[in-house]
Amino acid sequence: MDKTVFNENSKTEVNNPEPPVDDDLIAGIDLEPGTVIPGGFVVKDRIGTAFANGEADVFLCEKEGHSYAAKFFRRKILLNTRLTEKLKNIRSPRVAKIYDTGEVFDRYYDIYDFYRQGSLADTLHKRAFSFEELKEQIIPNLNEALHDLHKEGILHRDIKPSNIMWSNETQGDLVLIDFGLSSVVRESHSIIVSKFGFTAYYAAPEVLRNDYFDESDY
Repeated sequence: MDKTVFNENSKTEVNNPEPPVDDDLIAGIDLEPGTVIPGGFVVKDRIGTAFANGEADVFLCEKEGHSYAAKFFRRKILLNTRLTEKLKNIRSPRVAKIYDTGEVFDRYYDIYDFYRQGSLADTLHKRAFSFEELKEQIIPNLNEALHDLHKEGILHRDIKPSNIMWSNETQGDLVLIDFGLSSVVRESHSIIVSKFGFTAYYAAPEVLRNDYFDESDY
């Protein structure tokens, strides 16, 4: 049965259905180099530790000379077709484009660009960011990414350094990734969410109470 949470201050109704996700993680998947994913994406190698949170297995793929990341979820999620169609149509330099989604090897997956310069989390393992970098580069880039997402009715819900990548196109620019278990689609005054998909260490306090706003991403 659906559970409905109503926040008196925001007048936003949040429909919280039973999650379309199995509670138990399924076994990891190990794809051999040369494996072809539907759409002609050829597996080259497993991508390293940036996705070591247990949510997914991620592989470097190639197609027609371009590099992609293929993310295979470790939970049996049901694809949110409204979300994936919106993401496929977003034209933003700050939001990772989803090229394809589907099910293969008994797992759901999505495919997006491979960001060869890594994430903010990778950089933070080596050094801290200066105030000027935050002020002039990181925060403005993220503001642009969230603005472009929110105007399409998408809330990310899992903003953290490992989900923010350095752009392949422009040195020093950033791209927001990972729209898997976290993201939701806002329609009118309702937000459809599941209990999965945020990282408590980075979450806004209201998210822990099942309240979701645009501001929660910021």
